[in-house]
This record gives sequence, C-alpha cells and structure tokens, in this order.
Amino acid sequence: MFRSQLYYPIYGDYTRGIKIISNDIQSHYVNSSFRGIYLYYAYDGLTIAYNKVRAKSAGMAMYMRYCYGDTLQAHEIFNNFFSSGDSLTYYSNNTVYFQYANWVRFYYNNLNNNNASVSGSALYLYYGTNNVFVNNVIMHEGTGRALYNYYAGILLSDHNDIFSNGATLVYYNNVSYPDLASYITASTLDSNSVSVDPNYQSGFDLHIAQSGLDSAAIPTAWIMDDIDSEPRDPLTPDIGADEVQYFPDNIRVRKIVSPEQLCGESETTKVTVRITNYGSNDQTGFDVTLIHDEDTVTENVGAAILMGGGTLDYTFSKDWDITDYGAYEFKSYATLASDVNHQNDTMVDVFINNPPLSITMSPDQSICTGQMVSLHAYGAATYAWSNGYNRGYYNNVSPLTTTTYYVSATAYSGCTTVDSVMVTVNPLDTVEIYNNTCDTALDGVFHATYADQFGCDSLVINTVTLRPGFETILPVLSICDGDSILVYADYQKTAGNYRDTLATACGCDSVLSVDLNIDPVYAYVVLDTICDGDSMMIGGVYRFASGSYMESWQTVNGCDSVYNFHLTVHPVYAESQLVDLCQGDSIFLEGAWRKDAGSYYDTL
Repeated sequence: MFRSQLYYPIYGDYTRGIKIISNDIQSHYVNSSFRGIYLYYAYDGLTIAYNKVRAKSAGMAMYMRYCYGDTLQAHEIFNNFFSSGDSLTYYSNNTVYFQYANWVRFYYNNLNNNNASVSGSALYLYYGTNNVFVNNVIMHEGTGRALYNYYAGILLSDHNDIFSNGATLVYYNNVSYPDLASYITASTLDSNSVSVDPNYQSGFDLHIAQSGLDSAAIPTAWIMDDIDSEPRDPLTPDIGADEVQYFPDNIRVRKIVSPEQLCGESETTKVTVRITNYGSNDQTGFDVTLIHDEDTVTENVGAAILMGGGTLDYTFSKDWDITDYGAYEFKSYATLASDVNHQNDTMVDVFINNPPLSITMSPDQSICTGQMVSLHAYGAATYAWSNGYNRGYYNNVSPLTTTTYYVSATAYSGCTTVDSVMVTVNPLDTVEIYNNTCDTALDGVFHATYADQFGCDSLVINTVTLRPGFETILPVLSICDGDSILVYADYQKTAGNYRDTLATACGCDSVLSVDLNIDPVYAYVVLDTICDGDSMMIGGVYRFASGSYMESWQTVNGCDSVYNFHLTVHPVYAESQLVDLCQGDSIFLEGAWRKDAGSYYDTL
C-alpha cells in the first residue's frame, strides 16, 4: 500500500519481465508530476494486475513509455482500477498513458478520469503497434475525452464500455468523434462495444453497478476472476474489472449534482442529488433523505420513474444556508422496501463554498510601437488569455494598436474570475524635413532619433538636396575707346571680365559674368596738295583752297575713324620763251627734238 505519494511510487527503468500485482497506490493531493506506475523501457512481457491506483487530483495513474514485447512475451495488464482527478479540479491530465508501447494486452480494467478539464483523457495512446484492448471500462466522468488515440497500432479493440460526459467521446487520428457510432464507422474498431455510464461507486471506487455491462464481455480463458478475486462467468462475463452480482431492486444516491462547487455563494441554495438504479426493475414513489449537521429532510420522489440502469436527479425543496466559506458534508440515501442490497444505499458527499477567486494582474502598460511587454496574472491555477494564449500566468504581447487583454483565471477549486489589463501603444513619431545645400559634401538623407514624451523613439528624417550655384555668361560687351558703359551697378570704361554674385531662391550663389571689350578709335592725318586750279573731294565736297578738312567714318565695330586732311594748293607757274632757230637746226622741247616753228608746252 502506497499512500500520500508525491512522484513515482512504482518506477521501473529498463526492466525485464516485471510483475506489479495487488498494490493500492494513492497520490499526494496535488502534484501534476505524479505517476502511480511509471515504466520506462520495459521488455520481456511485464504483468500488471489487481492494482488500485489513484492520482487524486493531478498526474497519471499509469504511464508506460517505450515498452516492447512480441507474440511470445506480450505485456499483460488486467483487473486494475485506474483513476485520476476529482470533480473539483481543472487539471488537464490523462489517467493511463501509453507512449510508444507495443504488444500490450489490456483486459478487464476500469478507468475513470474525474477532472473538470475538457482537455484530459481516460486512456491516451501515442503511437505504438500490435496492442489489444478488450473488456475495459474507459470513462471520463468530467467533460474530457474517454479515449485519445494518436496513430497507435491496434490489433483488436472490442467489448469495451467507452463513456464520457463531454462533447468528444473519442479523439482518433486527429479527428474528434462525439459518439460511439461515428467512431466505429471511422476506425472499424469496437463494433461490439457500448457507451453507458458504468455507475462507479465513486470517482475512485470503481466497482460498477451498471446492468448494461452485465454479461457484455467476451470470455478470456487466462483471466478467470475479477479484481476482488471473485470468479467470472466463464461464458458471459461482465465488462470491466468488477464481476458484479446484480439485484432486481437496488437503488442508491450516488452523488450531489448541485451545488457541485461554490465560489463566494452568498444566498441559500437548494441541493440536487443523483439517484442511480443499479437494478433491472423500474422504480417510483420511493423516499430520499438528505442530512446536514442536525437537519434531516425526507421527501418522496412522487410519480417520477427511475428506470433500471438509469439515473434520476432530484432537488430537495428546502433551502440550505451555505453562505459561510468552507466545506459542507451532506449524507443522503434512498429508501426502497424491496431493496436487498443495503450496503450501497447511503452516500456521503462534500462540497466547498470557496472564497471568490481574486487574482493579481499587471498594471496597465504603455509601450512603443514594435515593442513587446509581458503581462502577468497571479493567484490561480490556470489562465486563458483573450488572445488565445493559454499556457500560463504570463503572456508576451506586441500589439500594433492600443489593446485590452482579458484573462479568465481558474483556481484549483474551479472558481473563475475575469480581469483585464490595457496595453497602450504609443506611435513612433516620424518627422520629415527637407533642406537644400550648395555644398556637394553635405547632400543626402540623414536620420536622427530622439526620445519623445512617452520615451519612444522620435525619428527625424532630414533630406538635404544639392542645389549647386549657377554661373551665367552674359554676351560680350564692346565700347569705343573713351566711352563708358553701365556694368551691373557701375560704369566701366576699361576692358576686362566683370562678375556679380546674386543669391538663388535656394540661397546658393548665382554668378553673372561678362567680358568688356574696348574698341579703338582711329585718327588719321592726311597731307595732300593740289595745284592751283585743281580740286580734291574731301568729306563729299570738292576742295580748291589750302586748309585743314576733317572727315569721319565708322569702323566695323561702330567706332569713329577720323581723317584730318591738310590740303595745300600750290601755285602754277607759266613762263614763255622765244627761241629762234636757223633753218635746219633743232631744239629739244617736251622730250623731243623740235625743228618746226610752233608753240610747245612742257610741264615741270
């Protein structure tokens, strides 16, 4: 007998042919790491039989990992009670877990997962090959799955009772099935199995009282008795670890249905009990009694009919004061004159009025765009965040906009509460400015980061565009020597290059450049003579007298070209000479010899 165990009461590591028989194992109240029987790498045909293993509120009753056998040395597991959880806790645990287990022969076992979580399973199979599951009761009394099979190879699975109060009865190869019929169609397994409430005596006392399991098993020659060493019917045994003697008239109050769990109840409440007919005859008109402290109430169910193998929920008319926080124990029993099995008539059940769940939340947060913040909640067992994160008390978030996150927290007691935290997202300010430069070394895009009033980065983007200075070459200017011209703001009369600097619209230099040419002015003095009586055209006029005359022309550049004419008129002299010659003589006149009389002229 193992009591108040914390981790692994029975642990086998690389074992061969181990036998685990007739043990009573029970965990410490809360430890999700509890494994009642934990076998790691087991070989050569182990035997697990006649054990009662209970993981009280968390953990697993049995966990087999990497267990190998063969046709001659299969692992035989039969006539065991495996239970986990209680109706007051919300752990997501599995009662029996096979991981990579092969050649398992699983017969006549009763399983019950009584946790309130929808995520757990009574039997969890993860891969493995050549396994057989026959004549077992596989039940999730809460709202989880009875069977979870993830691609585990099964040679035979039949004549089992597979039952759950949840929406999913079986999860098979990544598909959820709500009932036995749909599972049988998909798997071609369990064609002779049933799905009925086995009516366990309690969440951990897995003796059954369901007449629907009577004679519904298939005989197994090597298992001739049940968990209590009572003989099995050799031809028509019962499904499960318990071979039951059924009575035609046998009813009992099985459990308190409501209130199952209270959280800060502040008003009186009525109590509802569930009565189970373990017999085959229908029953009606019987009394049911409820006792708390010194208060006893007996009422008749009236015309309500409780069919054989069925259940009836009955609510007492009395209002009970359960407003104080703490545990409340109620005793209840049904009175039926023809009931011959009185040993199971009375039920004692306890429920707790827990204080309201109060959790501690992170204060409202303020972050910058793109940052992550960790939100925390404390004081509960499980947490479901509004963004879908359900893994724990913390939640790392990085919202794009201001968001309120809600967390639904659940205590070990099952009490819940909802709280929230707001995450304010402060935007990253981005300021864009544009500038110009005349310096080729200063153009480009420049980033500068500053902290704003929220501590977030404020990004300044400065785009500097190169705006070069301009030099404009103006047409060449020309003036005549001695003249002047207005260049920019001054009169100039000297040849050269003149520049003026202006500012553009962008503030850069704009240079004006002009060349000034000085064209020469020409003055000519012309000395000329004529003979008296002659004339000379000067300035468009014939001149006869001596004197100075001026005449102006323009050069090709438009400047004056002045001619100063000095005209001298020379007198003309006339001299007569009488020459006498003798006949026959001659004289040289005007370049020739003359011998004839006459007038001859010669100009000198």
